[in-house]
Amino acid sequence: MKNRERVVYEVEIAIGRERVSLRLLTLEALILLERELTQADGTSFTHSISVDSDTVVYDYITADPYFLQLERHYSAVQERIREIRWQRG
Repeated sequence: MKNRERVVYEVEIAIGRERVSLRLLTLEALILLERELTQADGTSFTHSISVDSDTVVYDYITADPYFLQLERHYSAVQERIREIRWQRG
């Protein structure tokens, strides 16, 4: 059986001249959060973190300089993480 990643939340938001994409995905037992920043000139930067604990997620999202603009999306990500963990037991 091949490893299959499953996207469980995805959004792209324009903030000024930049675009920020958030993507939450599962891959086997892993839960990953990806954040991609695309600047006006097309340069992009991607962070990917393994969601090991609520503390990791909290520390990561509150350090985001665009946290206020992304707060409702980060709340949705946190809710999806709770649902995934509950489903897994």
